Amino acid sequence: MIQIPIDTVIAVSLDRSIVDAAYQRLREADIYCAVHECALRISPHLYNTIDDMDAVADVLVG
Repeated sequence: MIQIPIDTVIAVSLDRSIVDAAYQRLREADIYCAVHECALRISPHLYNTIDDMDAVADVLVG
C-alpha cells in the first residue's frame, strides 16, 4: 500500500459552478470533500490508497 502523508491537502480553485458540480459528483460517490469559496478541498490521509485517489480522479474526469 502506498501511503499519503497525513498533512496533505489538495485544493483546486475553479469557477464556482464547476466546483459545486464537482463537489456534488464526489459526494454522490461517497467521497468526502469540502468547498471553501471557489476551491474544492480534498484531504487524503494515512489510510487512503492510490486506488482511493484514482476513484477521485475518475469521478472528476468522469
